Amino acid sequence: TPEDALAGLVLPNAKSQDYYIQKVPCANDYIVSIIRRSQLEEALTLFKKQNLTVVSVSLGPFGITSIFPIIENNEIYTGQFLLKKEEGLLSHFEPNKLNSSGIKIGDDTLLPYQVAMFANALQFLKTDLEHSFLTLEEVEKNKDEFYQKHYFIFFGWALLLFFLLVLLINFLFFSHYDSKNKDLSK
Repeated sequence: TPEDALAGLVLPNAKSQDYYIQKVPCANDYIVSIIRRSQLEEALTLFKKQNLTVVSVSLGPFGITSIFPIIENNEIYTGQFLLKKEEGLLSHFEPNKLNSSGIKIGDDTLLPYQVAMFANALQFLKTDLEHSFLTLEEVEKNKDEFYQKHYFIFFGWALLLFFLLVLLINFLFFSHYDSKNKDLSK
């Protein structure tokens, strides 16, 4: 399979069943990120034990490629890596040896360690961006449950407020007509 070929290029004699593989388009080719299934599943279990819901997984700093169009700089410092872009695509990356003051997005400046978090959050909230998430069945289930839970809470509050508003209007009408009735009966 293509995944076996990719795993074999990165790690000789590796089987794709033992790893999660993520490809990110680069200017000339692809960058491959790879992680052992057991390590990622262990990390997901640790988050679950802490009652944290994982709704997306992205390997490495390459999740920020989706926000390249809104970043003015051609060099992006992300804490551990320096990413370079050309024509909106990742062209080169290397370990970050400099301390950068951050990158400017609109009127805000993000510190290097905030860039990857910002990119992942933006991808999660803005659905028309190209996503660079790893697709996992458990994470997709968590995302669906996360959305359903929030919809249930929102609509529960909306329904409660609606009925309280109806009761308030009912009370106001009752009070108004009760006082009119008392005035007429005098």
